[in-house]
Amino acid sequence: MKKLIAVLLVALLAIVLVACGGDDTTTPTTTPGGTTPTTTPGGTTPTETTPTGTTPAETTPAETDPVETSEGIDILNNLDDPDYNVINGNYDGNLNAFTFEDTHASLDFHVALVIQMGESVAYGVYEDLFTTLSADNNDTWEANPNYKWVVTVDGKDIEITRFSLFNNRTSGWIRIDLGEDFSFDNYTYDENNQHEFDISIKIYGTDGKVVYYAYLTDPNFNGPYVHTKPPKVEMIDDADRPSNLVAISSADMTPLRGPQPASQEDFENLFDGDVRSKLCYTGDGEDNAIEVMFKSQQTISGFSLVNANDNRASYGRTVLSFSLYCSDTGADDSWTEVVTYDGTNEDGTPIDKNTDEISANYLERYYALEEPITATYIKLVVNNGEMYQIAELLFWVEN
Repeated sequence: MKKLIAVLLVALLAIVLVACGGDDTTTPTTTPGGTTPTTTPGGTTPTETTPTGTTPAETTPAETDPVETSEGIDILNNLDDPDYNVINGNYDGNLNAFTFEDTHASLDFHVALVIQMGESVAYGVYEDLFTTLSADNNDTWEANPNYKWVVTVDGKDIEITRFSLFNNRTSGWIRIDLGEDFSFDNYTYDENNQHEFDISIKIYGTDGKVVYYAYLTDPNFNGPYVHTKPPKVEMIDDADRPSNLVAISSADMTPLRGPQPASQEDFENLFDGDVRSKLCYTGDGEDNAIEVMFKSQQTISGFSLVNANDNRASYGRTVLSFSLYCSDTGADDSWTEVVTYDGTNEDGTPIDKNTDEISANYLERYYALEEPITATYIKLVVNNGEMYQIAELLFWVEN
């Protein structure tokens, strides 16, 4: 009966919610994963944006409970006035109104509670909570300072001070930073590695009263959120990489140039030693080449491209076509081609990217050089033909 009621409610919400910009067919999973491209692949939310101006302090649990003197307006399951129902109650396709993500660099990879708000023509709820500051740039926004957000997770209040948005001015995806102290390790998971979360949101006005609220796991509608605890994020080593090699430390490399999209998923992330960050970009070729300088000359035996958080779901982004160059000086006329790959097998047939062997998340793909090269500068030119992403670019020397 609960699911039947929920299905009927979702059908009602579909009339109210208006799709956000970009690809509004996003179907997030119920576990973290998904990252942040300009378009919206399955399992991820769209590219994050951060407000200009000051950056709010890191989220910390609320020290005192806010005074609640009013129930406020339900913006998820409001049967009295459905025009207020701006939160997508079927966000993940399984009647869950939210998901968790820990892939946003702008939130320092904290766990975020992610919801989607549609447009409310009658009441403008989203515009009341978030203001776009420029008429021609929806990346420029700020959270309304007159509201205080409190997320209650299994009975514990967390006062929210930081967000990341995919902002469409009157609608958008909202990533709510749960703070550096929030960890799935703090909760008890069963023998199947699952935990049922109970979560609600209350948004308070300056008078301490609740203005808006959403019981995200109301047992009469969506029910508890069954979460599978994700494994620790780390690179999956390529078994073909020789054991006598060591990677050049990120501390010994200086990124020089490369793509810098507004999403902050830029080329510098390739050299930060963290597979949770990535470069995600649409531009190919020499004009978008990636250059890095070693602090001292290195003799390189091989290199690795490391997949990002959702290559498996968005396997077209896995880079198989590229050229690598080296130089002693970095001057325009000093580059020597080291190797070029065109994304085909030895017989000329295209390599199938839609496999775990090629596009598994966080998978290292090691490329051995026929002969070691000695260089101070390296340039990578990607020729993927569509949006691509790489978490790390590693260079290997003999131990």
